[in-house]
Amino acid sequence: GGTGGILNESGVPNLIINNDPTFKSTFETSNQQILGASIANLGNQTAYTFMCWVKQDPLQDNSAGILILNGDNCSLHTHDSGGVIWQVRESGSSSGDKVVDTGSGNYGTAWGDLDDGSWHHVCGTWDNSGSGTSKIYIDGREQATRNIGTGATTDGTQPLEMFTKDTAQDNDFIGEIMDVKCFNSNIGATEVALMASKMNADISLLSSASQTACQAWYKLNNVTETAVQDSSGKTNHGPAGGISTNGSALVDVFDNFSVNVQDATTTTTGTTTVT
Repeated sequence: GGTGGILNESGVPNLIINNDPTFKSTFETSNQQILGASIANLGNQTAYTFMCWVKQDPLQDNSAGILILNGDNCSLHTHDSGGVIWQVRESGSSSGDKVVDTGSGNYGTAWGDLDDGSWHHVCGTWDNSGSGTSKIYIDGREQATRNIGTGATTDGTQPLEMFTKDTAQDNDFIGEIMDVKCFNSNIGATEVALMASKMNADISLLSSASQTACQAWYKLNNVTETAVQDSSGKTNHGPAGGISTNGSALVDVFDNFSVNVQDATTTTTGTTTVT
């Protein structure tokens, strides 16, 4: 099961259940970071899917804040407009190609704007087939696409970094993160939407090929851990002491006005029942 997510009904926009999970990783100042493992199967690859749930602080400057960084292979960032940047550095590009959704495209801010204080699922995909198409998804919907090249990435094995500080540009992400998943394949639009349907959607819902391609799944829902734990089955846990929150522990917060929806259960908030 999982919490939060998006309700879909044919012909109407998505409805995001904006619940705050009981546990989440909250970053409120600079010099904070979560380190994952250094994973050989995420370096020098010909396809990627990186995704996570984020809740951006709308009162802070989150321009180009890093969500997930895999060295110079690929990275997922926020955009100063409230959108998303997905960058892949393959052998045909010396500086890295970017796909940017500014939140002002065909779907407008209803789909593209992260800067609204709500939880959103963000995802970047790329593979080197055809023209090397790279895509950005927000809340399970494709938002931007670009053909960037058909080589392999060039940076080898690098540690996964989440909510890290971009020291070159002095960029911090101010907000919250959960449910980081990293694949060495392009899992495709249908499975991206499935993972965006709720927080910590289990990878067992994916095809066997996509489950194999999942190299790391960091739920980030345990405030007592000092190293992030991998739930992908690959045991790619983060290093001891790899959670740096500027001297503070991860935050344990629950929003009493939220609805915590689990599979095959009924949840009652006093006046509203969700089944």
